[in-house]
Amino acid sequence: MKHALVGSVLFVFFLTAPGVAQLEITGTVSANATPGALPDGVGNAAVVVPLSGVRVQVVGGPQAVTAADGTYVLTVPDAMPRTIEVELVGPFAQVLTAQGAAVRGAQVVMAPATADFLLNAAPDEYSTAQVNVFCHVTMAHDFFRSRAPLFGGLDFPVVSTANIALSCGATFNSGDLSLGFFHAASGCVNTGYSSVVLHEYGHVIVNRFGLAQGAFGEGYADALSLLALDDPVVGRDFLGPGISIRQPGIDAVQYPCAGSVFFCGQVLAGAWYRISENLQTSLGDAAGLEHARQLFVDWSQITLGGQGSDAAHPDTVIEVLTVDDDDGDLSNGTPHFTEICAAFAAHGIPCPEPPGLLLTHDPLVRGLESELVVTGAVPGTLVAIVAGTRGVGAGRCYPQLGGLCLGFLGNPRLVGSGTADANGELRLTLRVPASAPLIEVVLQAANRVGPGGADSMVSEVVVSTVGE
Repeated sequence: MKHALVGSVLFVFFLTAPGVAQLEITGTVSANATPGALPDGVGNAAVVVPLSGVRVQVVGGPQAVTAADGTYVLTVPDAMPRTIEVELVGPFAQVLTAQGAAVRGAQVVMAPATADFLLNAAPDEYSTAQVNVFCHVTMAHDFFRSRAPLFGGLDFPVVSTANIALSCGATFNSGDLSLGFFHAASGCVNTGYSSVVLHEYGHVIVNRFGLAQGAFGEGYADALSLLALDDPVVGRDFLGPGISIRQPGIDAVQYPCAGSVFFCGQVLAGAWYRISENLQTSLGDAAGLEHARQLFVDWSQITLGGQGSDAAHPDTVIEVLTVDDDDGDLSNGTPHFTEICAAFAAHGIPCPEPPGLLLTHDPLVRGLESELVVTGAVPGTLVAIVAGTRGVGAGRCYPQLGGLCLGFLGNPRLVGSGTADANGELRLTLRVPASAPLIEVVLQAANRVGPGGADSMVSEVVVSTVGE
């Protein structure tokens, strides 16, 4: 899991008279935060991390927002002493605390100068929770916004209160979109940490798209956490060592679902985690994870949400396949049909029937070339296109195709063959002889798959007439 948070430096300059020198105050902002997916505590002590997206301000003057590495630059017109302040406030997050001192820092400097800040230098439960909340609210915003550059609905500071004197929970307020996190008590940890914060921010996203919360909201929020952290568990050690809240990416809660919104939400979250797992297997860890994250963000912008107690349902599969599709035609499959459908199938949600082997071609015209395209083949397997001229009917059967039979009469003639590409496609070019008779031709594709061809496929026959 990456802890570096995406951000950008924003510069705000005061207007100065022409010819007045501009002096810089530069530095970094860092703080002690809890690493990884576990809560703060024994065996997982806070470590220093750069703070991204936090505001650094000259009192009564300009301000900047730190970059991903925690750096900032302020520009002032002279070398007068100035107070530089840092609080857990930024364009996308603002953190308050119900207990303990608010995390902040201040220095007096004269430009040009360097002013580095290490907030909560002596971390405790309350200060670490505040930093955790700030980091992961910012992380959640950037996770979504960086993959949806045209969606500005999350570009506001979500106000979060850490260390509320309650136990074993966290809150999302649908009225003002604020979040709340509880202190450690009653056997539960302080809930201001990684997956819990990401989960609560997930409810903000659901709200901004105008979707109902319920089981869908809980599942969506869990899915955001699972994908952002690449971790199948939400709330690790929430109730004490080894006792987590939920593990949607491990348990396979089934559709249709009856139970609490938290239980049924795991159908959606689990499906998304398995999509990520499957894509990491087929594309490699880094590429597969990123593709799953992008699919999730793209799907978020078109989904209609859940249906009653079902956070995910057959229509959800169609939505995900729609954003995965690359040609506007679901009937011929999508680039990652297999990975997506296997993930939903693990939760009892059926996919549309696989499109199977499909053969299409340009018109057959004397003296011209015609492109023949086979789709729906298994990538990396042998595909052959054959033809006959004696009409449609029960044709020859082939042991090497697992006993499958062709759909036209007479002896087949091989038009061409090759290996299906990564998308399961084969493209061949056929030049029709200038002297070819103007007759009806039957074409069919065959895909040899599995040991001894046991899983082979043949396309439907295509009947065409040679023209001139």
